[in-house]
Amino acid sequence: MGYLQLVARAFVAVAGAAGLPVKFQAGEPWWWVAPGGRICAYDAATTAALGAASVAIPDVRGGLDAGQCAMLDALGALLAGSTAALAAAARDEAGAADFTSHLLVFLPTVLDPAAPELRRANVPVGWAAPGFDVLQLEDYDWVTGGRGAETGPGARGDDGAAGLSG
Repeated sequence: MGYLQLVARAFVAVAGAAGLPVKFQAGEPWWWVAPGGRICAYDAATTAALGAASVAIPDVRGGLDAGQCAMLDALGALLAGSTAALAAAARDEAGAADFTSHLLVFLPTVLDPAAPELRRANVPVGWAAPGFDVLQLEDYDWVTGGRGAETGPGARGDDGAAGLSG
């Protein structure tokens, strides 16, 4: 994450030096899932960060037990923490400049109906307001597939605007 924070700071510095409003986007961050349904979360760094919460999840589709759901929650906390750290580094670099943070979420992947518990890891509660200034939702796969209604009720606040509520 340190490297990504340095990159974020560098881009913010370029925008600031040019006198532009600084807009930082954490774009499409999620835990990948292999074609067989195994979540890609068993590298050495993730396993060490999770400790005892790291359990086998052979397939995220279908029913999961309490330990597996707890692991997905822990992965969500890691994702929320890492994206918050990136936004914080960018915001810090911007200083007094006009700064807006954006979070881009690709709904067809992170809200996969075949893997309903996966949202624990990929749409973490740590993203709730005021984590990011702007929530961007990308759902073109659903819309072009005639499934645009899946975006409506679950992704809209009381005012009809897309957003995460706390």
